[in-house]
Amino acid sequence: MAYDVASFNIGSTVALERLSVARENVFPVKPITNLLKARYFITSLASDKLPDILVIGGGPSGLEIAGNVWKLVNGLGRTARITVVPGRRLLNGFPDKASGIARASLEERGIAVLDGVKAAAIEDGSVRLSTGKTMAFDTCFVATGVEPPPLFKESGLPSGKTGGLLVNAHLQSIARPELFCGGDCVDFKDQQLAKIGVYAVRENPILFHNILQSLENGPLKIYRPQKQFLLIFNLGDGTGLLLRGDVIWRGRIAMRLKNYIDRKFMKTYQLSGELSEVE
Repeated sequence: MAYDVASFNIGSTVALERLSVARENVFPVKPITNLLKARYFITSLASDKLPDILVIGGGPSGLEIAGNVWKLVNGLGRTARITVVPGRRLLNGFPDKASGIARASLEERGIAVLDGVKAAAIEDGSVRLSTGKTMAFDTCFVATGVEPPPLFKESGLPSGKTGGLLVNAHLQSIARPELFCGGDCVDFKDQQLAKIGVYAVRENPILFHNILQSLENGPLKIYRPQKQFLLIFNLGDGTGLLLRGDVIWRGRIAMRLKNYIDRKFMKTYQLSGELSEVE
């Protein structure tokens, strides 16, 4: 397909590293449809068996998966052994206070967190750990962080540390100015940004403006990432973990705020009758 200007917004994939995940009971957290499949799978497990559910990865996704799997199983009137294998620690890279609150939330519900332990490989029905031990599971979630698809590296385009298209402040490829890119699939030439949605949302208006202006040889805008932003993690027990700058706290009000913000944002894109569906 020929083009004058192209925009890549292809998101990210789960960083599987050396893990093998070709199993019917192993669910990478992306694409998101895997989570619906996992819900059906867990619901179908024999009710007379205490299932072992393993979550590999201790970032925001791993935290939210662990908490909400507990909510799912608890809502079915059952129990499960849920274990998180986070690597270095739960919410590594976030403040100690946030990590401690998250850990306490999970442990209050009997969810085990194996700080300092990594998953080395997924085998049939078990995970081999960095300690040399193996851990059996009935269901395994893989939330080992995200990385851009290999498209850019394979195309020979300049890519960054994570493999994303290397772009300038105008969200243009540093080698091909007619190529624009935003979201999780970019790496910036002068700084490294976390793969979180708040950046992608703020990049979109700049990306849209610059694509149109490039067709008319007009002036381009510069994307300047915000220094502070609000994060709220759904802990699965009716509470949220809120982080903004030095403010870190857990509560039901935080979860209500998250629901309000998320639903308001998603409502903007419900154009095919979704608003009339029963939640």
